[in-house]
Amino acid sequence: MKIAIVENEKTFSDTLKNYIDRYCAENCLSAQVEIYPNGLEFIEKFTPTLNIVFMDIEMPVMDGMETAKRMRALSGDPCLIFVTKVAQFAVFGYTVDAMDYMVKPIDYFDFSLRMKKAVRIVQSKKDVKGIMIRTQSMVKRVNLTDIHFVETRGHTLVLHSESGVDEKRMTLREFEEVAEKNKFIRINKCYVVNLDYLTKIGKDFAIVAGVPLQISRARKKPLLDALAQYLGGV
Repeated sequence: MKIAIVENEKTFSDTLKNYIDRYCAENCLSAQVEIYPNGLEFIEKFTPTLNIVFMDIEMPVMDGMETAKRMRALSGDPCLIFVTKVAQFAVFGYTVDAMDYMVKPIDYFDFSLRMKKAVRIVQSKKDVKGIMIRTQSMVKRVNLTDIHFVETRGHTLVLHSESGVDEKRMTLREFEEVAEKNKFIRINKCYVVNLDYLTKIGKDFAIVAGVPLQISRARKKPLLDALAQYLGGV
């Protein structure tokens, strides 16, 4: 795991580092820990491969909330835990999708509870396949389970998912090689749909996440067969 501590008070950053080392030793885990004295330095050196971030809210140069907003704009993946002297400051953590918060001074028991939850979230993400979307301003991961359907425009895919619409330089065939064969089904030469979000099949169309998509004549029977198998023969 890759973990970042963003904390301007060395006493607290040292404490967190010691707690992380202790927790990893007790639970047979390995972690690479980086410590940043302020939010600006953290953002300047940010890497989207981070798994967990412990972040102070009250910091000079750039406070924790602003730092967290900028982090989310770069990547939505890291599990964020705020560290603060005043609990009221953490109530707006939902705006940056914070997992939890801890109030200083921090004791190991409280830390271990948050760490256990964060590790569980990180490990569950590793079990889910995803596609990395890169733009000029950010790197974003889209989990396959969140994708409603995919359409192709030449060598570019348009991914329609829970988080919106994204584009990636990739062919439909390349996507099908990555996707689960029993869940993602091609319904015509331009569309692959996720059966989790398929709610209706008409004469020549399918409703996927509320969007009507055309089914080609040759693809309808394979779609019905795949859906029946996916639903357990119902």
